[in-house]
Amino acid sequence: MDKDIDARYERLEKALAAMIDSLAKNHPSERLAKELFDAQGELYKGLELLETHQNNHAKLQELRQQTSLLDTQIKDTHTALWAMRKELKAVPVSSETQLGTRFPFTTSDLLSFARRISRNTLPRPGVTNGVDLNPPAPSPPPSPNPTKATIRSGGLAAIQRLIDRGDDDDEEDED
Repeated sequence: MDKDIDARYERLEKALAAMIDSLAKNHPSERLAKELFDAQGELYKGLELLETHQNNHAKLQELRQQTSLLDTQIKDTHTALWAMRKELKAVPVSSETQLGTRFPFTTSDLLSFARRISRNTLPRPGVTNGVDLNPPAPSPPPSPNPTKATIRSGGLAAIQRLIDRGDDDDEEDED
């Protein structure tokens, strides 16, 4: 890259020196001016290429640093996993016979019992995990006085109906 930029600078210097000589001799040349213009354009292209090269180099350095950090992270994770694996392998494994003697029933006994009681333990329709999904409709605000229907359905109204029909239980109690 340095050789390319040096060659472009040298071309520009030669074109500039030739142009200065022609101006000093009071004989300007269009061809030399065009050569100087072209050399300047080539130098600018080379400088843009150099800038792109330097940006790419900086990006590569950044990526190498990031890769190094990620490699370190992977190695640390791998080491931690290996240590956990060693810890897990060090834990004693219990056998099935120990588990079977721990409870006085087997898994099949438990499943059989659950099957027998399941018909008695079903939730009401619309109830899930103890939560009623269909909330009750809002009731009208309470009135300080009962309605006529409430009064007619009460116990005093039933006694009054008995009296009106002529059924008086008090007379029988006196006997």
